[in-house]
Amino acid sequence: MRTTDGKSHLPVDVARLRGHSHLYDVLEPPNYLPEWTQEDLKSIERHFHEVIEERTNWITERGNIRLPNLDVLREIKGKMYMSVPGMYGVSTRNQI
Repeated sequence: MRTTDGKSHLPVDVARLRGHSHLYDVLEPPNYLPEWTQEDLKSIERHFHEVIEERTNWITERGNIRLPNLDVLREIKGKMYMSVPGMYGVSTRNQI
C-alpha cells in the first residue's frame, strides 16, 4: 500500500530496511494482476479519481476524502467494495 505522499510502507519494505531477509517470502504481497503494468493501473486509477472528483466535487474540494488506491486490486482475489460518499460505491471483482 502506498501512503498519500506516494511512499511505500509495506511490511516487506520495513523488513528490507532492517535486513530481515528471512521474512521477504512471507511478507511479499501476492500479485493477482501480473498482466497489468504499474503504469496501466495508475492510468486507470487516475481516470477513476477523475470520475469520483467530478461527481463528488463538494467533498473532494474540501479535502475530506481520500481517494481509493487501486494498487490493492493486485492483492485481492475475488470481490471488493469501495464506499464513495455521494455515490453508490464501487464494486470490483478479479476473475482469476
